[in-house]
Amino acid sequence: MGRHDPRYGWGPPSEPVGGLPPWIERPDLPVRVPYDRQSRLVADVLRPLWLSRREWAFGLLVLTLAMMGRAAGGWPGALVAVGLLAAVLLGPPPMRRWILRVFRHARVRRRWDKATRFAGLATSNGRIPRVVKVVDFAAGERVRVRMPGGLAVPDLEERGEHIAADLEVRDVRIRRDPENARFAAVEIVRRDPLGSRGVLAWPWRDAWRTTPVVSMWEPFPVAVGEDGAVLTVSWFDDNHELGDEEEPA
Repeated sequence: MGRHDPRYGWGPPSEPVGGLPPWIERPDLPVRVPYDRQSRLVADVLRPLWLSRREWAFGLLVLTLAMMGRAAGGWPGALVAVGLLAAVLLGPPPMRRWILRVFRHARVRRRWDKATRFAGLATSNGRIPRVVKVVDFAAGERVRVRMPGGLAVPDLEERGEHIAADLEVRDVRIRRDPENARFAAVEIVRRDPLGSRGVLAWPWRDAWRTTPVVSMWEPFPVAVGEDGAVLTVSWFDDNHELGDEEEPA
């Protein structure tokens, strides 16, 4: 089996893969099985469906309620059922924020899947560094990634700029999990949290209005970090108290 065997999807970069139109981008992936109907079904149908399963589930829920409403009261009943669902899911702000966050994180997973494949991080059997958790922070998203067999975190760090370019973000910061080398902590930086805030005020500037008494035992804010998180300092720690000095040995 040669390097440029078209049966295995390993054609030269100038050749279209799988007969796709030239305006549809597709990374050139080495796979162990021939690029036949079955592999096309997995790569072009099943994988995109799985990555979009949350959106499909929501759409099926809406369609099911609309059909039930139509069966009960015709098209007016269908509109009422869909309206009630929208009122329940999108009315309360906490529920609306949760749904938007779920869809936004699902989009991050899809974009990550595409970016890592274009960056050449897919293994010979199509495995990529997989997103296992997404958390928002002020500058973007923090992603926990599980490396597939045959790849390590340095491989991901080496292709960080390629991933950032495909994601169209400011930066991608990658750190190895100190407790488990199989995992990586990735920060997808989309914005500068300090660049759009203007003059930053001390977080406790108006604390006296709601909390007139502040305990000295609790950490207090002193600044805002580059990731938008509030930095705190404590007067006391586990070993020292305010004004203590270490005695010379």
